[in-house]
Amino acid sequence: MTTFTAVDTFEIEHCYKCGIHFAMTKDFQDRRLSDHQNFYCPSGHPQHYIGESDRDRAQRLAGQLDMERTRRQQAEKTADYATRSRKAVSTRLKKVKQRVGHGVCPCCNRSFKALADHMATQHPGYAQSGETP
Repeated sequence: MTTFTAVDTFEIEHCYKCGIHFAMTKDFQDRRLSDHQNFYCPSGHPQHYIGESDRDRAQRLAGQLDMERTRRQQAEKTADYATRSRKAVSTRLKKVKQRVGHGVCPCCNRSFKALADHMATQHPGYAQSGETP
């Protein structure tokens, strides 16, 4: 005589159609929860799980997390670009103001004594300040 002993975990379900209670292994239930395929009650009624399984939900949330990480990285790149751009424009403006303050035309790069005198007497701190009049 041969003896076989096994320990398995069963989950109790009930048929939506006839109401009979039946058991299925936990492993089988987990597979049906994840793949949403049909299984049958002892009376032969087909049924399946609907909705998201825990694994489906975890995969969806992981995908959302990846998208949010990508958005954050893009926002950081955009902010870094804006900061560098602002610094470059500020530096260029400061150089132009210094040249105008010393009487140099910003368009044609010619020096005008009258502009230099005007800036020195009427706007003495213009070339050194970061402000516009």
